[in-house]
Amino acid sequence: MKYTEEAHQKYVVQYFNLKYPHLEGLLYHIPNGQNVGVRAGYRLKKAGLVSGLPDLHIAIPTNEHPGLYIEMKSEKGRCTLRQSKMQAILRSVGYRVEVCHSWIEARDVIDDYLKGYVHEVDEKAGTELY
Repeated sequence: MKYTEEAHQKYVVQYFNLKYPHLEGLLYHIPNGQNVGVRAGYRLKKAGLVSGLPDLHIAIPTNEHPGLYIEMKSEKGRCTLRQSKMQAILRSVGYRVEVCHSWIEARDVIDDYLKGYVHEVDEKAGTELY
């Protein structure tokens, strides 16, 4: 079945929250692909919006990476030049970056990534962070 990029992304978020409820909120969408007017675009850029960032970020460090970025694309979707450049920059500073063309592909990437997540304890509070 063919889904839109947005539908795939919704399934990814739903899957993550169901499988990893203790990590809820650590996978989030970066809303940089929205079409807004010139004035709103200017304000957003001044407020820190960066074009080309991947759609999803998992803010969980592993032994190999400080986090995971996922660019969601439809089955035939391709990255723009700006997206490819941003992915290269993120990789160069240690992040894992993947382009996924289905929610199932993204699910498999997430599960593989989280096999090595760093599970720390907050000594001050005496409770687990994750």
